[in-house]
Formats: sequence, structure tokens, C-alpha cells
Amino acid sequence: MDIQPRRRVKPPRTRANRPEVISHRTRIVAYHEAGKGMREISLLLGISRDTVRLWVRRYQEESHVLTRPRPGGPRVTTPEEDELI
Repeated sequence: MDIQPRRRVKPPRTRANRPEVISHRTRIVAYHEAGKGMREISLLLGISRDTVRLWVRRYQEESHVLTRPRPGGPRVTTPEEDELI
């Protein structure tokens, strides 16, 4: 059996981490800081008021609009190794 060193697998680029999603969240916060109401922001951007509330609150509490780290460790096996198991 040939043992090879493990390669570091890059995590998938999820939708939540894409620059356009982060900039959309930033627009929500910018509108709010400009004095627009939750309802007005939701109508301007075509999103729910709950989403507006979430990102305004998160920004107020954490001073950023980045995606929080997800629980769990990094992958240990490659997709090819998974198929063999």
C-alpha cells in the first residue's frame, strides 16, 4: 500500500463568502446609517425586513457583516478517498 502525504483541501467557496454578498450586506448597513428605515431598505433592495434586521443587528453587535465561521473541522479525506470508503 502506497501512503501519500495528505494534501490540504481548500474549503469550497460558498455563496455566503462571495464578495458580492458581502457588499450587499454592506449596502444594507449603509442605508441604515444614512437614516433609512428597515421597511424602506427592504423595498429598495428587494429583500425581507427580517434579513435587513439581521444584518443591521449583527453589524451593531459585531462591527462587521462577514459570515461567521461554521462549526466542524476541515476535511480529512479527499473526494476520491471518500469513494473508496
